[in-house]
Amino acid sequence: MSSSTFSAVGLTAIAAVVAVAVAAVASRSSSGSSDRAGDDQLNLLTVDGRPMSDMRASKRAKAALDRYPRDTLVLHAFGRPSKGWGAPSFSPYVIKLEMYLRATGTPHVVFYTQTPSCKGGMPYLTYNELEVPDTHFAIQWLEKEGFSKGLDGGLDPIAVSNAEAYRVMVINLGEIIAMWRWTHPSNARFAKETMMVKAPQMIRPIAYSRVTGKLRARHWDNGHGRHSRREVVSLADSQLSALSALLADGRDYLLGTPGPTSLDCAAYGVLVQYVVCSSAKVHADAVAAGFKEMGVPLGAREVARGVTPELVRYVRRIGEKWFGEFAGNIAAATWEAVEAEATERHLIKA
Repeated sequence: MSSSTFSAVGLTAIAAVVAVAVAAVASRSSSGSSDRAGDDQLNLLTVDGRPMSDMRASKRAKAALDRYPRDTLVLHAFGRPSKGWGAPSFSPYVIKLEMYLRATGTPHVVFYTQTPSCKGGMPYLTYNELEVPDTHFAIQWLEKEGFSKGLDGGLDPIAVSNAEAYRVMVINLGEIIAMWRWTHPSNARFAKETMMVKAPQMIRPIAYSRVTGKLRARHWDNGHGRHSRREVVSLADSQLSALSALLADGRDYLLGTPGPTSLDCAAYGVLVQYVVCSSAKVHADAVAAGFKEMGVPLGAREVARGVTPELVRYVRRIGEKWFGEFAGNIAAATWEAVEAEATERHLIKA
């Protein structure tokens, strides 16, 4: 085989590796699956024209079946960040679905993967040969098929309406933090060394360029990319303030319920990104405590300035109850310092 042939083969192999890595990172960059509107009936959801309930021999479902016994509910999710972060995932949607499964007591296993669903997002569920993408529809499917009784059964129509409105706000906050992570110039190192830690070093610059290009286009289309940094920060401020106002009376959960609702699952997934993953204090204390592979801190102090003491306590409370193996790695003194910082910022603003 000639040297030119070897070069061609080598370039082809590198291109294939880059394509796979870029696809995986692009999926992660979207912070998981999105809550999209779909068909009215779950059994009409289709992939390539086939009813989802008729899907068989899915490669993703087969990968889970090769590892786990039949009749095992499998949550496909990105790998965990360092436990020093105190968060179970950098993806709000992974956290949302995993918290729902934990809060409802639904038996499941977590399968760590970089392979996105048939809809191109993460996380998703598989059950035997069936694949259920998108967190919103996955939760509906779990309740429809009797895997869980749900979290919202005790809500009256007004509470359901309010929850839906706040859920849209939470999605918007998730889009803002995703944009800040991947397209803000000061966060290039965070994206490459923390978010893309699983990608080979040599392809990270290429993958980063591809991902940020796609995200800039997406955020331009949804409107966030058309605003100045100051305007984006003001949007985050107002929405964080609105969520904080729900907690001002000392309630444990956003709707004043005795236990979490699906809104809390979605809200915690996003708010932990602002309160914990955006905190230089959390990062510094974790490094000092000896946690390895923390990467570099997210430079999000500006966009997270709207975090209030109420939101810090909310994130701590839910994290320690439902994700204690992660939130418990943040020392009490660190939590108190993060809350004190939030208090100081709001005293200055007042």
